[in-house]
Amino acid sequence: MARLPDHQEFLELFLDNDSDEEFMGFDEEDLVGNPDNDEEGVMHFSTDNWEEGDRVPAELRFTGEPGPTVDRDELRRKTPAEMFDLFITEDDYKSIAEETNRYAANYLATAQLKEHSRFRSWVQTTWQEMKVFVAMTIAMGMVVQLDFSEYWTTDEVTETPFFRKIMTRDRAYLLMSFFHLANNQNIIRRGLPGHNPLFKLGTLSSMGKIWLPHATLYTNLITRFATLYTPHRELSLDEGMVPWRGHLSFRVYNPDKPKKYGIKAYMVCDATNGYCAKFKLYTGKSTTPVSTNGATYDLVMHMLGGYFGQGYVLYMDNYYSSPILYWDLWLSGVGASGTLRANRKGVPQVVKDKKMKEKGETFTVHNANMMLMKYNDRKVVHLLSTVDTSAQKATGKTDPRTNTPITKPEVVVNYNSHMGGVDRSDQMVSYATFNFRTLKWWKRVIFHVISLSVLNSYLMYKDCTRDQPPLLHRQFRKKLVQSMIKSVRPEDVPGMNGRKRAGRPSADNIIRLQARGHMPEKIVGTGRKDRIARACVVCEPAERSRVQPGQKRKRCGRESTYQCDTCRQTLCVTPCFKIYHSFTDYQKKYLEWKDAQEAPQE
Repeated sequence: MARLPDHQEFLELFLDNDSDEEFMGFDEEDLVGNPDNDEEGVMHFSTDNWEEGDRVPAELRFTGEPGPTVDRDELRRKTPAEMFDLFITEDDYKSIAEETNRYAANYLATAQLKEHSRFRSWVQTTWQEMKVFVAMTIAMGMVVQLDFSEYWTTDEVTETPFFRKIMTRDRAYLLMSFFHLANNQNIIRRGLPGHNPLFKLGTLSSMGKIWLPHATLYTNLITRFATLYTPHRELSLDEGMVPWRGHLSFRVYNPDKPKKYGIKAYMVCDATNGYCAKFKLYTGKSTTPVSTNGATYDLVMHMLGGYFGQGYVLYMDNYYSSPILYWDLWLSGVGASGTLRANRKGVPQVVKDKKMKEKGETFTVHNANMMLMKYNDRKVVHLLSTVDTSAQKATGKTDPRTNTPITKPEVVVNYNSHMGGVDRSDQMVSYATFNFRTLKWWKRVIFHVISLSVLNSYLMYKDCTRDQPPLLHRQFRKKLVQSMIKSVRPEDVPGMNGRKRAGRPSADNIIRLQARGHMPEKIVGTGRKDRIARACVVCEPAERSRVQPGQKRKRCGRESTYQCDTCRQTLCVTPCFKIYHSFTDYQKKYLEWKDAQEAPQE
């Protein structure tokens, strides 16, 4: 049986492969022999080389050029919608439309629909309509309603006419129901070789040992996060959360997050502005081989793919930190700083045994360019860094009792300043994420990633328009939605074409008003019932409209056992059948007939 590679081999493999594809472990041919530990010039980490006291950190020169990778002058002339189009392109919308149409066709071919099912009115969608649909979900993130249908309510207290102007309610329901990103015919069920838990997002498909990329919206978005923007020198690595309380094998509970139940995502963000450069969903304990340094070591090295050798500084918490990780990051041209768990492998015993009595007391040791500090604040914490020192640094705050500046060790001040990049990104996304009730976890994920794309496009827009008046995130979203909808022609959007317009008879009116050959027929019962009576579509709603608020409610209209053999609508034989097939506004005509019948005869 092949052995696992040691940390030097993993380091070489990570440095040779800076792609943004999902990390799926190593094949047997990657498990090569041990490197020569005696090779001249090779630096090796040793747990025996710790010395008491601090050191002068070696210079780490940053060679990156922060900002968009696209020409700034060109971006400065773009509208918010054109900026967002860099993340979701026309090809992406076409892919969504294709998969949505495929799923709808497969479902309707096998489903047994009820007579009045909304699904019977389905027509194939277009990529222009999917663009309008995505714009509508972005707007729904700014206008919060308790239910999806409330966006089309006519109640004067909560109505939002904007959504009725874009698309009919039934069409929006259909698009949400059939919305799909991957072909279900290619799915590999859980427990079978090649199963991918993120298949519904269209990430990867597996055939044996060969991983085949399937470029859909999710895959393209997380790839463009890294390629469209170059972060500033300071990066932060932490966990984000996509809220989800339904059943899911890789749902997690994190008590430190505002939304404690959900799908965990590892994120690398720009500590300066919160731009998300890397995004990776946690899908449970991996079955792929890990290095002798552990899964968190492999995760960090994978998340930093593309940033080695450029002088970046990564800030992380104690879940990821370890001396061997920081050592290898330094050898690969990346500085690191963060908190540390005292029981990590490589922490010297002298640090563990050191007793801290007074608040603010520190104890520092170093190993070559790596510094480890034990610090007594409100509680004892351990910090590890390859770029910072233990020297006192002003925090920018003043002690109100003594009116003197508050100072803390430099490693603590810098950690507090740069660790919040992921939390900042999560916070800004949570303000405008489209939240809706669904049984599909992957829909919640993809709309969360779309909101993250909107935020990233806004941060790029801000970076390119510093010489212009600032635009708030909410204002950016409003302009984005407006320009996305205006960019498509109404005739290319079935949801827009299906809206009823005043003064134009519907297709239903045309059929029923040409009542040649229409005859009443008995409603045939199914099962044990041989006599079926339903509410008449003419007199029941007409008489119900006359019921006043607060008035004692009684049964309105009549029930009939007859229906039109062509229109398939329940109708009283007299007079509703004739009225229904003679007048456009049949309810109004029925009420006039009713009033004439009840009027006293002279």
